[in-house]
Amino acid sequence: MIAAARSARPREAVGIIAGNNPDPLRFIPLLNLAAEEGSFRIDEAEFARLARSVRIQAFFHSHPTDIAAPSTLDIAGARDWPDALHFIYAFQPEECLKCWRIFDGQVMPEPIEIE
Repeated sequence: MIAAARSARPREAVGIIAGNNPDPLRFIPLLNLAAEEGSFRIDEAEFARLARSVRIQAFFHSHPTDIAAPSTLDIAGARDWPDALHFIYAFQPEECLKCWRIFDGQVMPEPIEIE
């Protein structure tokens, strides 16, 4: 995920974290179709195909010029996935990865353990 965020700069990287039990979770990068920097848009057909074939556990995207907190657009986009976690990798004020649970418009931080 971090490599995807670094290589996508100055655009946002985007992907999902998915897996079917008992398989381990994996990061699946998605193509960012947004023309402008500071946002992302994914291919709806590709996403629908993935959603049918794997269990989506979390979403990932980067904020190349902002902090690692959900924007109002991120919060609005999360309403269809209340059980999923949301990972955001940011470069400001320093590089960091944060995880959030977004439910009913409420944003709560989730701890991350990296092994």
